[in-house]
Amino acid sequence: QREYTITPDAQTYTYFKMEILLSYSFYFDEIKIWFVNPATAPKTDDDKIAEEKDALSLAVKEYTENGTATLPVVGATYPEVTIAWSSEATEFAIDGANLTITVGTENKVVTLTATISCGNATAATKDFSILINVKVVETIEEALSAPVGVSASFSGTVASIKSPWNAQYGNMDFFVSDGTNQILVFRSSTLVAVGDTVSIEGAIGTFSDVNQIAQGATVTITANGQSTITVNATNATVEIAGGITGGPNHTTFTFTVTANQGYEIDAVKVNGTAVTAEQGVYTGTILGATTVTVTTTEIGAVQPVLTATIDFTSQGYANATEVSSLTDNGYTATLDKGTNSNVPKYYSSGNAVRVYGGNTLTITGANIVKIVITFGSSDGSNTISVNVGTLADGVWTGESTNSITFTIDGTSDNRRFAKIEIYTMPA
Repeated sequence: QREYTITPDAQTYTYFKMEILLSYSFYFDEIKIWFVNPATAPKTDDDKIAEEKDALSLAVKEYTENGTATLPVVGATYPEVTIAWSSEATEFAIDGANLTITVGTENKVVTLTATISCGNATAATKDFSILINVKVVETIEEALSAPVGVSASFSGTVASIKSPWNAQYGNMDFFVSDGTNQILVFRSSTLVAVGDTVSIEGAIGTFSDVNQIAQGATVTITANGQSTITVNATNATVEIAGGITGGPNHTTFTFTVTANQGYEIDAVKVNGTAVTAEQGVYTGTILGATTVTVTTTEIGAVQPVLTATIDFTSQGYANATEVSSLTDNGYTATLDKGTNSNVPKYYSSGNAVRVYGGNTLTITGANIVKIVITFGSSDGSNTISVNVGTLADGVWTGESTNSITFTIDGTSDNRRFAKIEIYTMPA
């Protein structure tokens, strides 16, 4: 099908000419010439049906109690278009434009069908899904199979964290369990930790055909879980006040760090977040299994230097752009889908490249000894494996090498790579 804009004589609008160079044979099924703007040209019955179908909507698509509604039975733009309504749902009684709803006692989604007709044209149909929301879901087992939009209210224990707390957006994703079943709570505005007992009040949502608790739910911690504190210090001693090795989630603890002779403190982190000392004392918060990590540097030792920066945030990528590689100063990050069908892509939400479970990211270049990864907002929680060296808290270290491959563990979800800094030893 081809469309041509024909410009008539500007003075009298009495003639026009259209030329087409044909290089092969074909036939015209129909030639229409409009002497008016096509937008204001007469509409066929098919056109009217199509427009009314696109425009047709219902103000109410959820019922929590018995009621009535008035349905449109003629077109909003073309009154010659008629709309007839039907449904096999026993909850609906239809008499022309009058709809009577009897909700019953069970949550369900039922279908209301509009048949749009005009003249002798072929009628079109449009289905509307109507939620019958009459019973609050009170268990995780029910929530996993309940219709989307239904209200839910239940308690459980935080089983795992899918996406850690995002300070920028003030939310996180976590799984809550009743000991047998578990469901994802999406973008909770309450900071929780593994082991916490929580009450949930919200609505059922869905993602990839799997039910979850939708964003906006009220999450209340009713009992703090108990968690351990683990110390991972290199060439340094960590002393935690009171000698504690754990405690209730959301409580703080203090500690001191003393570097071994010949070393100085490089960084101190609690659960991957850098902390600084006040008058020689550090403070951390117990949030699930908590780790204090201390790295040190040998005094007088030659330190690695920043040699290249792979910055995915500054490339001007359009949203959902597939990213296969990026190079800076002779060092290249190569991304591959690996065992996942999804390829790594840049998304403006999070301002990072999403590298999915099973995907790989390989850094190549000469004499690499350290790599620092900056993750984007709402980063996932998949563990990351490396083929050489050690990765901890987003920092890879190892013997000088020309290639390191990072593999995102799992088969779903993703990690969000914003920037990669590559260090080498000075010549």
